[in-house]
Amino acid sequence: MASLHADQAAGLRRLREGTVPGLCTVLSADGGDGKPALMRRLAASMQRRGRAVILVDTDADGPGAGSGLAPCATLADVASGRASLAEAGWSEPDGLRRVRLGQASGEPSLGRLLQQIAGEQARVLVDAELDADGELPLPLLADGEVVVQLSGSPASIRAAYDMLRALKSLCGRGSVSLLVTDADPVHAERVRTNLFHAASRYLALPVRSIVPQESSHV
Repeated sequence: MASLHADQAAGLRRLREGTVPGLCTVLSADGGDGKPALMRRLAASMQRRGRAVILVDTDADGPGAGSGLAPCATLADVASGRASLAEAGWSEPDGLRRVRLGQASGEPSLGRLLQQIAGEQARVLVDAELDADGELPLPLLADGEVVVQLSGSPASIRAAYDMLRALKSLCGRGSVSLLVTDADPVHAERVRTNLFHAASRYLALPVRSIVPQESSHV
């Protein structure tokens, strides 16, 4: 238990401050409409640490739900030399820079571009989903921080465990963390503890925990 509490205390600091290569991918076990707001809160939390944040959307459709913008260049376009980074993405009303990943297809130049941005320019916060085969949109994402967000519902807990099982074979060098939202502190602690021990015992997967300071923000 002491290890779990130590991981919880360090989790949010690590997510805010960033670890090499400055890359953080967020998966949601809820499948609801709350993830965009969560991503904005995480980005704002990182920005308060004094470093710019680029939010990368792995959705291949459009420039962003409800953005009202015409399709624009993606990071894949930048990596292939078809566009500059300044031409990719758009700025949202809150000042957050958002850009689509584009067609990854295991393109090594796209991975190198993400590494360069994360290492030299900004924290890269990736809004992603596992595909039907349990794979991330880009293999490089498994080498950074991977956060699994869940609520306290049984369905969300089961989905989170399935994600951890898929991540076991992907995150050999990366870090996996849990973020429990929309649950009272006592229940959230119970959920974190149970998943922490289940991942350790049945998956042999080291899992850390991120504890929001307040229910209103991360």
